[in-house]
Amino acid sequence: RTLGLLSRIDKLHRAAGEVPTEPHILACSCRMLADPTLFVRTTFVPPSYLDRYMEAGVDGFKFSDRVGDTPTMVRTVNAYGARDCETDLIDLVYKRGAKLKAGLQGVFSPEFVAGVSVPRFSLDPRRFFEERFIERQPTMPKAEQQALARTILTVHDPAHVKRYLAFLEAVMEKIDWRTSVPAEELPQFEALQEMIA
Repeated sequence: RTLGLLSRIDKLHRAAGEVPTEPHILACSCRMLADPTLFVRTTFVPPSYLDRYMEAGVDGFKFSDRVGDTPTMVRTVNAYGARDCETDLIDLVYKRGAKLKAGLQGVFSPEFVAGVSVPRFSLDPRRFFEERFIERQPTMPKAEQQALARTILTVHDPAHVKRYLAFLEAVMEKIDWRTSVPAEELPQFEALQEMIA
């Protein structure tokens, strides 16, 4: 609801000297980076499972959202159309890291956001399928879910994950759950850019 409201009142905020922010996207990003197993444990439908959902009567799937680009969309549709079991699911679902940048928009320049290097993760889609993660997850204790998820997930640069998380938490602290900030506060956000330079 907040995100929908923001898209409608964006121009009003700017006219009033306010910049819209997305604290909920930032909070989700922080939570995922603090526990990367959530990249595996978050519910989504892998291409290899699509037929099972269709057999169960599900006839509609959302492959895109407001954070994405055409090349990623084409790759996503191709992977799901072929029921591909090899494509890295994190790359598809998290739009090559675009979702980890989404909360930065507004308070940082588009050039800075475009140039930000987000942490990289990979999910082994074959192991995800072979371990029957979706079927087993509902009955697994959280600790067991996390342990199995860690064997399926690769964190490419743990130090970068920590730096990026600290940066996002600093941005969150300045936003303080507001859905807009006065434009005169933007230099305070810009000062945080050095945290991930």
